[in-house]
Amino acid sequence: AWAFATANIKNDILFQAIAQAALPKLQAFIPQDFATMSWAFAVICGQKKYTHQFLKTLAQEASQPNKINKFKAQDFANITWAFATANIQLPQFFHTVAKALSPKILKTYKPQDYANTAWAFATMNIQSPELFQAIAKEIKPKKLHEFSSQHLTNMAWAFATLNIKVPHFFEAIADAALIKLSNFQSQNFSNTAWAFASIDIKHPSLFNAMAISALPQLNNFKCQELANTAWAYATIDSQDYDFFFAIADIAQIKIQNFCPQEFSNTVWAMAVIGIDVPSFFNAVAIQAQSKLNEFAPRELANTAWAYANLGYVDHSFFQAIATASIAKLSTFTPQDFANMAWAFACVDWKELNIFHALLNTIAANNNIIFDPRNLSQLYQVFLHFQLEFPHATFPLVHNQQKLFAAFQAQGVRPSKTQRSVAAALNRIGWNHSFEYITPEGLSIDIAQPAEKIAVEVDGPFHFLKSRTEGTPIENGPTKFKSRLLQRLGWTVIHIPHFEWDRVNTSSAKQDQYLRKKLCDLPLHNQQLPQDALPPHNQQIPQEILPPLPLQEKVEEISYTLHHNLDLMGEMQDMHDTYDDL
Repeated sequence: AWAFATANIKNDILFQAIAQAALPKLQAFIPQDFATMSWAFAVICGQKKYTHQFLKTLAQEASQPNKINKFKAQDFANITWAFATANIQLPQFFHTVAKALSPKILKTYKPQDYANTAWAFATMNIQSPELFQAIAKEIKPKKLHEFSSQHLTNMAWAFATLNIKVPHFFEAIADAALIKLSNFQSQNFSNTAWAFASIDIKHPSLFNAMAISALPQLNNFKCQELANTAWAYATIDSQDYDFFFAIADIAQIKIQNFCPQEFSNTVWAMAVIGIDVPSFFNAVAIQAQSKLNEFAPRELANTAWAYANLGYVDHSFFQAIATASIAKLSTFTPQDFANMAWAFACVDWKELNIFHALLNTIAANNNIIFDPRNLSQLYQVFLHFQLEFPHATFPLVHNQQKLFAAFQAQGVRPSKTQRSVAAALNRIGWNHSFEYITPEGLSIDIAQPAEKIAVEVDGPFHFLKSRTEGTPIENGPTKFKSRLLQRLGWTVIHIPHFEWDRVNTSSAKQDQYLRKKLCDLPLHNQQLPQDALPPHNQQIPQEILPPLPLQEKVEEISYTLHHNLDLMGEMQDMHDTYDDL
């Protein structure tokens, strides 16, 4: 059996005959015979029915104490690898192996033995934390450097698949992997990144190095490897935006071969990081729309959430998501309900059917338990519902206070930029409330409640990351909040961080910038007397503004002087150009 398997000669008649001849002689098998026979059948005919029947019988005999206790390291590694490769479900046999693998035997393991054993247990989803802790304890950092790239990947993948988190062991795997990155292939990059991310072990130097090494190889990545890599880097909150753009470019080329989970994981990753790749998302909408019936509820919800979070609205795609979702509501989880409902509210969906379907299903099932984040999402859905469908009854109206409390409990954390803007507004005499909470529970950075003027200071996380220079694009949640405030009667002024950074060099520049922003308000919302206001888009006369302190006057005069000198320079350039013409 070993010879024909090694030569990769597949002959069902021969292997069936070997199995038939071996059955009555299993009692005479020594440990190496069990391991070798299992390995051969798994390699040549692992998925055959007769193989499963034969190997199950073989496992029963091998489990006997007088047999299993005589196994050597390679015997354990080969037989577990064989049963996992043939996908033979024998949990009891694996547990017997785990008990027999004493520390004494583990000390004799070679790198491939460790990797194959761990891989086999993880592939068959056999929970044996004691064995894995013993393996992690036995493999010293120095020994990990003897592991090949594939062995390191398999170890990390196995521990992560069984959710066994041993931080110092993963740290040692990362150190060993950094030395061997030049030997990594697409699967090594993908599985290693997935393993670290899935058990929440962030190792920036490893992820940064892997991104650099993987970038030239992205064309060789399979669809699943692209999706898993994107998911992993988003999960650890990587800021390597160029790597995400590169993944999106390659994924768009291969998009026709994506399966539902790969669609969902990739768009989710791009949305979590806020990557602006409209052409990729357009391609996904085109290719995925006909496959939405194959999407699991989580994949539907995550896809809708991703599009909404980036502010991408494709009406026909969302309509198709709604149709596919309504047919699967019975299998939705609380998170699926919340994400889906929030996504449709975020994109300003104006058709009632999807909201009724989602919310009525929630209302009819008392066993659905939402976490605080989901309740907060549903409160935002309530606000959209109330404003968009004023004559309809919100299906979760009996839980309105609970939703409101969860939304308010999120709390606010004023940024340094927000405080700087508030100080400048005080300086020019624009009285306001800081971190004002509307009766509906919406938090406004800076507000004049009586006039219903809201000033929102938008930091970097309010915008998408673009690969080209230009005015950044607001993300979905930012647009959603502005729309809610506007429909509640507020006038919203946005102070983007990149605009504030440009004027943050002096108080005079800040003040002039804010006066211009306030001057652009509709007249009925201006705090200053209307008869003192200049025509639209003209600067407010200095005499109607509060006097500036001496230092700020100096700064403003200096700014004005430099501004006028710049204008004079521009006029001279124009004059010279005219002479040339």
